Amino acid sequence: MKRSHEAIETLRKAILLKPQHPEWAWGLLGDIYTGLNIQPEAIAAYREALQITPNDTNLKGRYGIVLREHLQYAEALQLFETIRDEHPDDPFAWRQIAYVYTGMAQTEAAIINYEKSLSLDGKQPSVWLSLMYAYHIVERREDVKRAYQNLLGLDTAMAERGYRALILPYGVAP
Repeated sequence: MKRSHEAIETLRKAILLKPQHPEWAWGLLGDIYTGLNIQPEAIAAYREALQITPNDTNLKGRYGIVLREHLQYAEALQLFETIRDEHPDDPFAWRQIAYVYTGMAQTEAAIINYEKSLSLDGKQPSVWLSLMYAYHIVERREDVKRAYQNLLGLDTAMAERGYRALILPYGVAP
């Protein structure tokens, strides 16, 4: 309802009343701050929630995304690797690890993790596009085209963006 600041104030008051599940309030605060693009407060709120429930995978994932977006790659990577080790068949952690490696300009490591995430769930258009860019960086043109073909079957608009940026400039047919 676009009343985020009122929600923040209400949640902060609720936390002071020592609710039965303060981690929910802290997690919701983190979500609201994230939505407002106020990362330092989001990070602090998620840390408070995780001190109460350190094994909450969903909360760890949300916290890790904010860390990654705030360029705190080392901590985000460690967190996502923990999630991956706990849930190796979930594409989420593999995808997030790939995004962290991309941010760190470690393209080969990113590719390995994008590919693993896609092997677990091939219906991730944004991951296919990210993989296209990664392949492009390491000059794997045939792999760019293969990833494009996979993306084309999932999201034509996104595939078109990838095609125009990564394939068309080389005058190569897909």
